[in-house]
Amino acid sequence: MFNEVKIMKKLGLIIVILLIAGLGTLLFLSNQESENDQERNNETNEESEEVNEEPKEEDDNVEEKDLTFSLEEVNSGNSSKEFNYIVKNEGADEVELSFNTSQRYEYELSSKEEGVIKRYSDGKAFMQVLKDIKLAPGEELSYDISLSSLNAGEYTLRVFLTARDMSKSEKTISFKIDE
Repeated sequence: MFNEVKIMKKLGLIIVILLIAGLGTLLFLSNQESENDQERNNETNEESEEVNEEPKEEDDNVEEKDLTFSLEEVNSGNSSKEFNYIVKNEGADEVELSFNTSQRYEYELSSKEEGVIKRYSDGKAFMQVLKDIKLAPGEELSYDISLSSLNAGEYTLRVFLTARDMSKSEKTISFKIDE
């Protein structure tokens, strides 16, 4: 009788383990289906956005025309440079900038000899969050860019906004570091 109780306990434990494993598998499969459905919905939404983008693109271009972009050197050292990238709403209406990540701008530093030497995003991880920033008339965004430990040579700095539909946000400046 004592052995029968032991066997029954073991069988009960095995059944519980199998049930838990079965539920875990079910949850995993359900989650996979949910992710697949979400990917399909995203693809469908992207396709429908592509179809609807043409009229919206005109609106975005109007907003982009209201924006001015500037890149200025603000400080210089022996082997360093500091720049300021400014986005300003010169229009009469509020402009909305839509970002897909927490990154707001990108820059590439290049030299004639080496090509692209550094990108702002190198070695950085940005949150994958949608963010809209509204610029009122006359309002501006300003980003400071510090470049240090530069060797003697000629450089080009290219900066642009990472907001969607901002094809005219790119600004380029060339500079030289003397020996």
